Amino acid sequence: MVRSFRGSSLVVLVIVVASVACGGGEEDDVASGGVTGAGAAGTGGGAGTAGAGNAGAGASASGASGSSGASGSSGASGASGSSGGGTSGASGAAGKAGASGTGGASGKAGSAGTGGSSGKAGAAGAGGASGLPPCPCFAKVAWCGSGVVKQAAAMGCSVEVAAENEGDILYCPDGTGGEWALKEACAYGCVEAPTGTPDTCKPKPEPECPCFVDSAWCGTGAAKEADAMGCTIPLLPDHASDILYCPNGKWAVKEACDFGCNEAPKGTPDTCKSDPSAVCKLLSPPHAAQLVWGLHPDASDALRAIGVTAAGISQTIGSAAASAGTHAQDGTAGGYAYSAATDLRTSGKSEAQIHTFLDDLAKAGFVAWYRKPGYDGWPASEAPHIHAIWVGAKMKLSLRNQVRDFMAGKNGLASHTHYSFHTWSQCQRDALWKRYLTVNPAVG
Repeated sequence: MVRSFRGSSLVVLVIVVASVACGGGEEDDVASGGVTGAGAAGTGGGAGTAGAGNAGAGASASGASGSSGASGSSGASGASGSSGGGTSGASGAAGKAGASGTGGASGKAGSAGTGGSSGKAGAAGAGGASGLPPCPCFAKVAWCGSGVVKQAAAMGCSVEVAAENEGDILYCPDGTGGEWALKEACAYGCVEAPTGTPDTCKPKPEPECPCFVDSAWCGTGAAKEADAMGCTIPLLPDHASDILYCPNGKWAVKEACDFGCNEAPKGTPDTCKSDPSAVCKLLSPPHAAQLVWGLHPDASDALRAIGVTAAGISQTIGSAAASAGTHAQDGTAGGYAYSAATDLRTSGKSEAQIHTFLDDLAKAGFVAWYRKPGYDGWPASEAPHIHAIWVGAKMKLSLRNQVRDFMAGKNGLASHTHYSFHTWSQCQRDALWKRYLTVNPAVG
C-alpha cells in the first residue's frame, strides 16, 4: 500500500511540473486542456509578453506581434482562455503604436482549447488621415484652402482641414508653426491672391444682363453698360475687344476683331479696327503720264493715286524767296527734271480734311507739313499750303535735313521747332524712312 501510494504521488508531481513548464512559454501553442487567446495587434505594436499559466490544464495567452505601421493605437490584448481545472494564464501586454501611419488591423481571436473559452480579439488601432506627415501652419496671411493644398503637396506634407475646405479661408490663429483653423467659410468660393496678399472670398455673382444690343456693340462698351445696370455679360471679359450682338435675345459674338474695336456713339453700330500696319504700307501705283513738269515720275504717280490733280500743285522746281532754295532741281529721272519738293494747294479744305490729306500723303510716300500762317514757325504773312517731299528720290542737303526734322517731329524750317498741327504714327515714320534710305543710303 505504501509503495503503491508513493508511486501515484510521483506521477501527479510530474504532471504538475509539466503543466507549469508548458504554461511559461512565449509562443501561442495550445497547452493541454486550455486555449491560447491572441490579442489584436495595433498598428506598429510590439510583441505582447506571454502570461504564465498556473498549475493545472490551463494554457497561457500570448499577445500577437504587431506589424510595423504608422500612427495607429495599439490593439487591446485578448483575454486568455480559462484552463480546464486550472487558473487562466495572464494576458499579453498591448503592443505600442507606431508613429504617423495607417491604423492597425484587428487582433485575431485565440481558438478555444479543451475546456477553456476563447480569447477576445483586440480592437483595431486608429490611424492618421493620410500617409504624409501633417504640415505646420505656414500662413502669415489668410489663404484659400485650395492654395494650402497645393503648397502642402509641394512641401510633402498634408493639411486635413484644407482638404475638407478648399473653397474657404484658412489661417494660423496661433501664428506660423501652430495649428490650422478655418477663418471664413466662402459661399461662392475663394479668390487666390499673389503670395503675401490675403486671399478673399468670392463675392455673390451678379445676375446675367438681358441682351440689350440693337445692332453691334464692342464688348468694352457693353461691359460699361452692364456695370451701370448691375449685371454681367457671360461673354466678357474674353470677348471685350470683339463685336457682340443679340440673335434671338441671346448674347453672341458677331465679329472677332483682330486689332480691337471702335466704339461709336449710341445708336451707331460699332466696328472692328483695321490692321494698323496697313496704314504704314506705302503705295506702289502704276506708271502714268506726268501730272506737271518738275515732278519726279514716281512722285507724279503717287500724287495721282491719292486724288491730286495738276490744279492742286502750286510749285515743283522753283525759286520762290520763301522756299530758300528747297525747290531747286534735284536731278533727272526718266528724262524728266525734278525737284523732290512739291507745294500743294489747300484752299477750300477744312482743317479736318487737311489732316486726312497729310495722312494720305504719308501713305503715298511723302513727308509733308501744313504751313499754317502764324503757327509752327511759319510766318503769319505767308500763304497757307502743304510743303511735301517725295522720299523715293535723291535730293539736295536742305531737303535731307527737312526729312530728318520730320522724323524727329520738327517743323522742317530754320527754327527746327516742334511741329504740333499733325502727328504721324511711328509706323508711318518708319515706312517713310525705310524708303528714303533706299535711294539716299550714303547720306542717311
